[in-house]
Amino acid sequence: MNELISAKRKSANLDNANLVDKYKFSNKYFNSTEKLKEEILNKTIIPHQVEFQPGPRGKKICWLSCPYCYGESAIDKGDRLSGERLVEVINEVAEMGVKKVIFAGWATDPLNSKHIDPMLRAAVDNNLIFGFNTKPIKVSKHFLESLYDPKVQKESYMSLSIDSGSNEVFNKVHGMNTKAPLYDKCLENTKNICKANYRKRKIDVSAAYLVNRYNCSENEIMKFINEFRSAGCNLLRFTFAQPPRGKVEENLDTVPTKQECEKYTILLNDIVKKEDSESCKILFIDADKENDLFRKPRTLPCVARFIYPAVGYDGRLYHCSQSAAPNFKEIEIGNLKDKSFKELYYNYNITDFKSYFLNLGKKMNKVGCRCDRKEHIVNQKIKKSNFLK
Repeated sequence: MNELISAKRKSANLDNANLVDKYKFSNKYFNSTEKLKEEILNKTIIPHQVEFQPGPRGKKICWLSCPYCYGESAIDKGDRLSGERLVEVINEVAEMGVKKVIFAGWATDPLNSKHIDPMLRAAVDNNLIFGFNTKPIKVSKHFLESLYDPKVQKESYMSLSIDSGSNEVFNKVHGMNTKAPLYDKCLENTKNICKANYRKRKIDVSAAYLVNRYNCSENEIMKFINEFRSAGCNLLRFTFAQPPRGKVEENLDTVPTKQECEKYTILLNDIVKKEDSESCKILFIDADKENDLFRKPRTLPCVARFIYPAVGYDGRLYHCSQSAAPNFKEIEIGNLKDKSFKELYYNYNITDFKSYFLNLGKKMNKVGCRCDRKEHIVNQKIKKSNFLK
């Protein structure tokens, strides 16, 4: 298999510079603030992407219990959209002109949904670019078949969250009181994903490593690099875990302090210099330091609702991936059981542009939603512009 992957890498026309930019949050989510404002007011705006966070196959909200997870405090009343309705919503966003869908989870994992196979199939059949942010603990045969369908769009990707280089550390980092070989399962499924993907080499497959106090040894990091590079990933990226919503630094066992981040940065920069290559990029992203985000909960004004809204595990439409849960009911957009995506998305009335976003910001401060790094950086660009003037 390694020979197959090596040969395909040589012939594949991968733009690794663009790949690196994508994970540095350099994507252009809008052309200009002036045009964005005009499209919002005229209701001609179309989301850059829509995120789907399908509910779990069982009663437990996620198959893992990561202590640094944003969704650790998630409220779950058991509300769900049916598989048929989820597919309908994907069809609806495609009909609107949306070009990209993301499958991820604020408190869930998309591969832990019994509906993920038909959802991926719907994305492929609609010629949508798709992205996955997931832990590859379980991957079905039907899922792999969809990955090498000729209709898969080239900019599609899979980002596999691993955060370890061994079974013991994987289980500890993800809050699992078990000796089950979950790391080995993720590694094997990554090999299967890459093997299926290399038949057409349409999508990027990366593996992610959130550095924390349990997984910060050089041996652990190098084992991860060697094994997932050999598995066929074309990018491995490192960043730091953030405090989950509702937690303070003093209560965190795993999330590194600013001083610890500075210490780990020296190690990671050294590893990147030694291990980075054209066939497999090794990337360390310190977005918090580069954008002055360390421990900041949110950046306002927030335009997420118009650029990358999210469908929560409870079947409701929310402003973004980080507010897609009943915890944030006060800023919920609406219930997709009752109305179409298009009806809900355009169900807003702005008479005073500045007041609309200032009032929205007050609600966000009240409910305590938290920006992810992408949202911080996009909102920073908005804040520095004439958007509210």
